[in-house]
Amino acid sequence: LAESVHVPMMGVITARQFPQAVRARANAIWNVGIIVATATGALITVPIIATWGWRNAFVIVGAAGLVIALPLVLLFVHHTKPAPGTISGAPRIYRGGPDYWLYVSVGVLNAFCGFGILGWLPSYFVRAKGIDFAALGWPLSIVFGAGVVGTLAIAWLGDRLQRRVLLASVGFAGAAVSLVFAIPSQSLVPMVALFALAVFCQSAFQAQEHATIQKLAGDVDVGAATGTYNGTSLIIGGVVGSMVPGAIVASTGSFDMALSAIAVAALLASLLAALLARRLREGAMPAATGEPA
Repeated sequence: LAESVHVPMMGVITARQFPQAVRARANAIWNVGIIVATATGALITVPIIATWGWRNAFVIVGAAGLVIALPLVLLFVHHTKPAPGTISGAPRIYRGGPDYWLYVSVGVLNAFCGFGILGWLPSYFVRAKGIDFAALGWPLSIVFGAGVVGTLAIAWLGDRLQRRVLLASVGFAGAAVSLVFAIPSQSLVPMVALFALAVFCQSAFQAQEHATIQKLAGDVDVGAATGTYNGTSLIIGGVVGSMVPGAIVASTGSFDMALSAIAVAALLASLLAALLARRLREGAMPAATGEPA
């Protein structure tokens, strides 16, 4: 419920504060905040749950978020008109656009890959690769840290080249190839490096995700378009991405096959993103915008 409000409103705020030329970086900064929170949240929530119980933890964390966020909103977030250089359009026109729904399909596949890796990689390392649970800290930190680095770096590249969907397509292809080589690997260092590369490559989509939605929908409909996109991708891709690997493991006993399903989804996402990039004529755009880096 919180995300259903948070993500669309962040899209609106970003659209009003930043022009299209720098939106990948603008969106990536708060996107990385979510990734960092996911990675470090247990350090805060586990002691709270241990001390006051899981029910009270919801109240404590929610109240703390309000105390921190409300002054920041009052001080720094102002109701402004859309920034110069943004895209206008008729309300709700995005709903009839095939490009928008094609991108939603890519988002569903991205959520499938993201939730599949996030949810199953720890179990995969322990049960399929024999890594001791106590030693999971540094492999997982490297893998998910690669996503943070990739999101920020490729967001800059997306703004620089203005070929955001094409970069996402290349990233998904790289993630699929990296997973194919990571799955049979038995040596710890190469395996962790390949999984980190896969997450880095997939972050090419996250780096461009909301900037592309804002471009496809037009700033007049950023909130509604972002909410529709986010809800659809999470409900379909997130749920299926969490369930399908588990169903594959339950029916076959093979974690490798479960991870292979994620590689297939990444490859399909790459193909759909390449199709959308072709429809948007990204390959015909100038290599650089002239905006300051």
